[in-house]
Amino acid sequence: MARIKQYKTDIRGITYHVKSHKSSKKPIRADFDTSTAVHCGGKNTKLCILLMRNEETGDDLVISMDSMFEHIVDNKINQVYFHNLSFDGDFIMQYLIKNDYVYVDSPMYDRATLSNGEWTWMCDSGGSIYSIEVLIGGHKFEFRCSYKVLNAPISRLGKMISSEYGIEFAKEEIDYDEYYHFDDKKEVPEELLSYLKKDIDIALYSMLLLSDNYEVKATAASTSKNAFIDYYGKEEFVKDFGGSLFNIQTRESEVHNVLTHKQFDHISKSYSGGRVFIRPGGQDVLYENINGVSTDLVSSYPGIMKELKMPYGSPLHSPPVGFDFIELVTVKIYSATKNDPEMPSFLKDKTKSSRFDTHYTDTVYDTTYVMWREELEFLEKHYTVKYDIYHSESLFFRVKKTFEEYINHIKKLKMSSEGALRDIYKLIINAFYGKFGEKPEKGRYAIEEYEEDTVYGWNTNVIYDKGVMVVVEELKEELAYIPVASYVTAMGALKLLRVIEKNKSIFLYCDTDSVYTMEPPKIPESMIDDHEFGKWSWERKFNKFRAIKPKTYMAGVTHTYESSSYDKETGEITGLGRWVENNHTLIKASGVGETAKKKLKWKNFKSGYTVKDASLEQVRIEGGKVLLWKDKKL
Repeated sequence: MARIKQYKTDIRGITYHVKSHKSSKKPIRADFDTSTAVHCGGKNTKLCILLMRNEETGDDLVISMDSMFEHIVDNKINQVYFHNLSFDGDFIMQYLIKNDYVYVDSPMYDRATLSNGEWTWMCDSGGSIYSIEVLIGGHKFEFRCSYKVLNAPISRLGKMISSEYGIEFAKEEIDYDEYYHFDDKKEVPEELLSYLKKDIDIALYSMLLLSDNYEVKATAASTSKNAFIDYYGKEEFVKDFGGSLFNIQTRESEVHNVLTHKQFDHISKSYSGGRVFIRPGGQDVLYENINGVSTDLVSSYPGIMKELKMPYGSPLHSPPVGFDFIELVTVKIYSATKNDPEMPSFLKDKTKSSRFDTHYTDTVYDTTYVMWREELEFLEKHYTVKYDIYHSESLFFRVKKTFEEYINHIKKLKMSSEGALRDIYKLIINAFYGKFGEKPEKGRYAIEEYEEDTVYGWNTNVIYDKGVMVVVEELKEELAYIPVASYVTAMGALKLLRVIEKNKSIFLYCDTDSVYTMEPPKIPESMIDDHEFGKWSWERKFNKFRAIKPKTYMAGVTHTYESSSYDKETGEITGLGRWVENNHTLIKASGVGETAKKKLKWKNFKSGYTVKDASLEQVRIEGGKVLLWKDKKL
């Protein structure tokens, strides 16, 4: 199995040995099954069964939280993975609080020093749980979230790893409204055990594959960033992007930021996630009898990081002499009106947009934007705009091809691999850019006095007589280098818009890295390659299409594209890609589960239609969480 590295010469010319990342201790995977609010009267929920699985020792079945903790301590288990710790972790934390374990705040992402009977955790500012650490009977152990690391649901992971291990790993189904309660392990039915084992096996073997090739951190992005730092050199990384270095004299980590908090906040105004564009006037329109084609931008963000020179170092207030540079401008737009009726709107509507939910508008008045110079130039092509640049707030960044060598290295590993390992490389490298855009806030739980008549939102917990658990935000000292994340996503959006611009008369829909057109688009032959990061690949042919809103569309697919084959040693193409007949209906509907999508047909796939029991929603109540069916209006 391929390794990320063994010996490496960094950009300073120093050759060093890199330790193998193969785990000395195999990860333990666990899963809960719980009762639902329907059977608990909506007041509480209880743990019914927990299965823990270790590749080396097999299965350990427990039916209470007490026995789970006893089992962990007795067997000196150091780390247990749940695939959705934000759900399962609620049971664990509420158990710890109810049984008078002492919560210790872990400041600024540093590891807290725990004493017996104490626990701590790490979460984001929204309360999504990364890890829970506990010290009991002199033994410290940690619960971690494998979803944060693998960035994929169990159903997708199962498809990935089936070919790797030669085992069928299809996810099984379970009736979430069924009530289970067991007083003895012998009472647990085989079908429930089979369901839990399948889920656990999928995540366990995915984690084994990942840990054999990477040093696993709390998230996919931090795992990917850590691998790059090993490749690039720690000191060089901190000099270019900021970070922490260990001081041998003081025996402490020291933070070296290249941005101030004020600069971070300013640059973050330019940062948006994936872009979604719909044909002007095409929302909710049914297009039939078309020769539609969708194209995919292969690993779009890694492709941008490889292709372009990226910002590094502290921002400057004037162009650097003797260096290539890019400019981030602050623009006061007095008026802007889209003048090209065939181009989709792409100027952000700041009255409706959030960091990860962007809306666009045809017209803007008296609004200030922070954007890259390239974005402003493209805006002037398609909007009639009157503006001033606040030159005193403009920032200049030196740029260089920082990531090209590393991304080529990962691409080579990916191309020489197959099955699940190939997908693992793709998952990790696609998450890489996101670590540069990480928010400086961390979250922690604080316990406040509980008032009986108060109604609390989804991110709070009533904990018996202990009070209410609420998420409190704090700023961490170490700042991510957000110019990279901002520039990557902005240039990725421009790459999509330039293809839309050349094909605007036939454009239908664009979602982050896929473009749908009424007929084959005009893309230079040199820019089409199934495997090259940042180039285009054919995806589907379709004869029918409707987009209701962003992330919600339907296509009548007739063919799917089978990628070209290649020699894993040389990378040379050995077989050309081809279209394969594959008649089916593709449905993308944000907030609608796979089972509920079966209810959607062309006749009811319209704005305003309500899908009954569209998805299961997590609701916090006393004791843990329950899953409740939730309707979704399209």
